[in-house]
Amino acid sequence: MPILQLIAKIVKILRSQGTPGQVAAGFAFGMCLGLIPWNTLHSILIWIIVIVVN
Repeated sequence: MPILQLIAKIVKILRSQGTPGQVAAGFAFGMCLGLIPWNTLHSILIWIIVIVVN
């Protein structure tokens, strides 16, 4: 079931009203957050920016 849920989420994102640039930027930003170690000042600053911008 998790595979089907993942596919459903991907389809939902692709059918959203966002432009391709917004989808790509969100994907790239998520990849950066996923690759940064959690215990650094850099990651804390990124999370603060995410919370403020959201």
